[in-house]
Amino acid sequence: METERLFVKIPDYSHAKYFFELIDENVSKFMVWSLLSSPESYYGLIDDRIELAEKWIRWDAIIIEKQSWNMIGNFWVVVYDESINWIELWYWLWVDYQWKWYITECVEKIKKIWFDDFWYNRILIKATKENISSTNVAKRCWFHFDWVLRNDAYIKWKYVDKAYYTFLKEEYIK
Repeated sequence: METERLFVKIPDYSHAKYFFELIDENVSKFMVWSLLSSPESYYGLIDDRIELAEKWIRWDAIIIEKQSWNMIGNFWVVVYDESINWIELWYWLWVDYQWKWYITECVEKIKKIWFDDFWYNRILIKATKENISSTNVAKRCWFHFDWVLRNDAYIKWKYVDKAYYTFLKEEYIK
């Protein structure tokens, strides 16, 4: 996938060192996963991403800024229920690239692709209630706030509430 400022693609082993360098406590603050111990420890993660993309279960991609050619974050599309035709979006950006609307750019491109080309009906963004950056992405992309589900995830040894935002195909304007 390509946007005006970004390339979004499935990673290969050459990106393992960037995962290791970019994912720190700030990036993983609201994530269920923990930091890994070495660049090589990301090889299994990359293998899993390739396999899940080939099976059309999840598209776990990296975000590369065109201007610098730096990997700056991660963007997932997760297909949950094809009978309802909906997907969930997950994402993170390295701290130095936050507040530049890169994720908003990715979300808007996904809306176009999924609603124009793939006939999906709903896109979901689920964010830890305190994760203001993620909830702001949903708001900037015109997602509807549906609810907060209490104790919806176990992150960093505590239960957290998640805010649910949805965008429906019927709301999409080409």
